[in-house]
Parts: sequence; structure tokens; C-alpha cells
Amino acid sequence: MQAYGDTMFTFKFGSEEEKGIVLEIGSFHVASQLFIVRPWKLFVVAEMKEMKIVPIWVILKGYPMELWDRKGFSKVGSTISVQLFVDKLTEERRRTAYARMCIEVDTNCKFYKDVTVVFDQKKAFTIPVEYN
Repeated sequence: MQAYGDTMFTFKFGSEEEKGIVLEIGSFHVASQLFIVRPWKLFVVAEMKEMKIVPIWVILKGYPMELWDRKGFSKVGSTISVQLFVDKLTEERRRTAYARMCIEVDTNCKFYKDVTVVFDQKKAFTIPVEYN
């Protein structure tokens, strides 16, 4: 890995297969910091400044147990934006005080303080949302 300033890095991979896997994932978090992975090309800095869609983590405190499954996560995530995945602790229900979800957002979107989701056409849940 080689750093270029505070925000850009280049990586050398052991094989084309490894490189392909990382590029397919597209982004990941290390120590709560977002890394967006793109193939190197000329003017990549200008391209990064023009990026409009980014993945971010949201914390959903007091997440209802009725929605604690793939269908529920998808419904809540799509209410906020585009749901990508939940973290391992959330998926395995090893931390139930809140759910942690990675979503894709437009950089110009409105960040809501909470979302309301209707369960089974009977009960509405309002869930606080924190972005990090």
C-alpha cells in the first residue's frame, strides 16, 4: 500500500483474482473509516470529487425484534435509502440494543433522524437513525 496525501492510497495485489474480488466489493470499512476502492486511471482524483453515491453505516437504536430478519432489514434499509448489508453482530443477533446497517446514499440526500416502518399492515415502528 502506498499513501498519496491524506485521502488516496494505491494497492498492489498478489493476483488478478484478488484484485477482482476487492474491486467487486467496491468499499469496506477499517477502524470505522470508509475505503472506496476503484481501479486506478488518470484523473481519478477529479472522479472521486464527483462521486455522488457512497456507502455509509447507520445505527438503528431500539430496533424492533419483529423486523429482525432479512425481510425486515430490507424494508427498513429501503425506507432510508438502498440497503447493502448488516454487520455480523446484527445478523447473528449478538447485539440487540441496536442494529447496524450499511446503506448506499446519494451525497445530496436528506438525512432523516428517524424512519417509520409498518409491520404486517398492523403496527408502525418509528426507529431513530444515526449516521456514521
